[in-house]
Amino acid sequence: MQRTMKPRVIALAVSSVLMLACSQVALADSSDDLLKKLKDKGILTEQEYDEFNATRDTEKVKKQSEIKASFKDGIVWESGDKQHSMQISGRVQLDGRAFGYDKNDLGNAAPAGFAGVANGTAVGSNNFALRRARIAVKGKFYNSYEYEISTNLQQANGNAAGSGGVGATDDVAFLNVNWWEEAQFRFGQFKMPMTQEKMTSSNNIDFMERSFVNQMAPNEELGAMVHGVPFKGWTYALAVSNGAGQNSGDVDNRVDDKDFIGRVTANAAEWMDDKTMILHGGVAFSKGDVPVGNIGAGGTVQTQSGVRFHTLPVLVAATTAGSGPSRSIDRQRVGLEGIAAYGPFKIQGEWLRTSFDYDTTTSASTSVDQDAWYVEAMWILTGEKYADFYKNGVMGALKPKNEFVHPMVAASTDGWGLWELGVRFDKYDASDFITQGLGTTVAAAGTTNGVTRGSGYTEANEWTVGIKFLPNPNFRVMLNYVKTEFANPYTATGGVTVNNKLENGEDALLMRTQIMF
Repeated sequence: MQRTMKPRVIALAVSSVLMLACSQVALADSSDDLLKKLKDKGILTEQEYDEFNATRDTEKVKKQSEIKASFKDGIVWESGDKQHSMQISGRVQLDGRAFGYDKNDLGNAAPAGFAGVANGTAVGSNNFALRRARIAVKGKFYNSYEYEISTNLQQANGNAAGSGGVGATDDVAFLNVNWWEEAQFRFGQFKMPMTQEKMTSSNNIDFMERSFVNQMAPNEELGAMVHGVPFKGWTYALAVSNGAGQNSGDVDNRVDDKDFIGRVTANAAEWMDDKTMILHGGVAFSKGDVPVGNIGAGGTVQTQSGVRFHTLPVLVAATTAGSGPSRSIDRQRVGLEGIAAYGPFKIQGEWLRTSFDYDTTTSASTSVDQDAWYVEAMWILTGEKYADFYKNGVMGALKPKNEFVHPMVAASTDGWGLWELGVRFDKYDASDFITQGLGTTVAAAGTTNGVTRGSGYTEANEWTVGIKFLPNPNFRVMLNYVKTEFANPYTATGGVTVNNKLENGEDALLMRTQIMF
């Protein structure tokens, strides 16, 4: 008569205990080894051994194919074998803005006699604005193929100057092949590897808005990149892109040179195995061109609140007929970055220069430079270490050590969340444009008639003081005071008008509530 499984299962359990005690089988032996020993000793028949293996394999496959949902900085679905995952994430940022402009000034037209004044949009009135509203899907397949698709539901006009309306556009959309940590491959629309500020998510930047440096750096663009961590404390990235900006590269049908963009960083604290410090340094570069008729950082440069104080020139670098190098403008960018942090204190700075080289109609070679830099000091009052939020050359999300819990939720709590203070000075300087005769009333040397010359101020100094509160990792409140001073206009009567008044500076109080997941 065929024996039933139940008695055999009991016998198996008893025999297993005896074998472990008497024959000194190591506790670390795998179940494969244990079952084989039981079969070899005759405790299990060949048929029972196969049945146990089949049942165990079925359970293993079932467990690996199970999908489990959890919350970890977003809603995550993950397979049992952790080879596949998908995460829904997003962010919403609501800003409030108050300005120091004279409310009695009316309109937004240039005052009589101020020829070529770069008029700002009507940002002088206090307002609320939806700065960002994004939803994203990201995840991986087979543990090596990573993807991310992010959509912008709200388009802000530049940094923060009002709203351009609601309409979904692509933020990033890429595939990352992670076969080796030392050499990964990325394809699609993604952040080009230049500047610490750009590589840091808008969820995690130190102040509400990035500095002037960011306005000169490349944006998310279509292209391909190889990047990785070749050695401990080192990172590198080398990308090639259309160089035509975000969501415009797919229509870049010009016959031109593509942009080559690279970045290398090193963190000496990792070499020393010091987890309390960051000693980060980095260098970045880009080389490419822009078509005739374009120069500078997207046409305008603006303050954190959105006042466009510098309208850059539109160049016709040579005759519009014919061919040759004069049909485009060479653009090179060089950047330096550094971070020194110890415990809850951090100093960070960056410098970026953009150079435009072009030939004039007289075949003369001309070059103009556009510079920006900043330095900032940050202090986490609640004691968290900046080194805990740094990885692979980029600052990540701050997370409170003790989350804040409202007394209505818990009777008592020692959690204060995370509090941070910071101050930043940043500088913009394009005075070289005046030197080369690209101003409003001075004919640019060698350019053709009809060229639109630059207007407004070519320099600006900006101070930002900020305080930040994170009750938990998914919510933050920020308050920034920004004072900006404009300098060096193209002409004596040039400058920027806001609400029908010529302005040489701006005071703004900015507040943000942000939820991210």
